[in-house]
Amino acid sequence: RYDYFPQLAKFVLRMAGIIYELIVEGFKGLVIEQLIDIRRGNDQVAADFARGIHAYGSPKIERDGDSHYPDGSFVYEDTMELGVILEVLYLQKRQDLSFFADKYILGSNRLTQAIIGIDLKYQGKEARVIVWRLNKTKENGETILI
Repeated sequence: RYDYFPQLAKFVLRMAGIIYELIVEGFKGLVIEQLIDIRRGNDQVAADFARGIHAYGSPKIERDGDSHYPDGSFVYEDTMELGVILEVLYLQKRQDLSFFADKYILGSNRLTQAIIGIDLKYQGKEARVIVWRLNKTKENGETILI
């Protein structure tokens, strides 16, 4: 997998290892378990929505000259746009997460709703989950994205 961002003059070649892949697949598994619970729940609207969400892997995203392969993603079947993107963070990617989040969310015409970053410490057993979401606010009667 690789990332290329001409605005940053950055090309990153990523070589995932076993731990890295286990974390991505494990996190996706947790999300899928939650979706199964929602599908079985009493809230019919939520259940119907959850039935339309599917894990999608790491497809190549190309926008505005940028190329990127997310670590994982989820799509909603009606749009087939990456609604949620998963990134496992290492030092360099941690520094660029806000840039990635802006590119993903705004570059998708707001169809991407969230970026989930799993921040792993190089040594130790700690991890932190960071979520970037599209926020909307009203200002002078207009919806503004923040």
